Amino acid sequence: MADNVPKIRFPGFTEPWEQRKLGEMASFAKGNGYTKADLSTEGKPIILYGRLYTDYETVFSSIDTRSGQKPGSLLSKGGEVVVPASGETADEIARASVVMPDGIILGGDLNVITPNQAINPVFLAIELSSGNLHNLIDYQAQLMAYHA
Repeated sequence: MADNVPKIRFPGFTEPWEQRKLGEMASFAKGNGYTKADLSTEGKPIILYGRLYTDYETVFSSIDTRSGQKPGSLLSKGGEVVVPASGETADEIARASVVMPDGIILGGDLNVITPNQAINPVFLAIELSSGNLHNLIDYQAQLMAYHA
């Protein structure tokens, strides 16, 4: 059997698999302009990269941290996958979550992936956080730290 035709199929799926680059199936952005010092008890909900280490969830459905909104802020539209751009260890960088609500400020040091309709964002976050992609991201992060 060819590499692009799986042995086990869900009903209704008959076409061969197509390999695609993530850049063909998603857009990328970077959160900016916020630090832990910007958090307050009022304002819009916000996610900073540290939350993915301290209060990790695969899917963020509600956010309890807040901040005043700065000009040029990146706001979620719902369904974005966020990945830390830095961390204490390479394993921390290879951790992804989905932001389901819209209107959430996506703060500093977050890589933001907005998949198109063909990709389930929860599947993408889990795939990035485990398995082969997790190991690849972890390895690349270690290489970058070693050569820094």
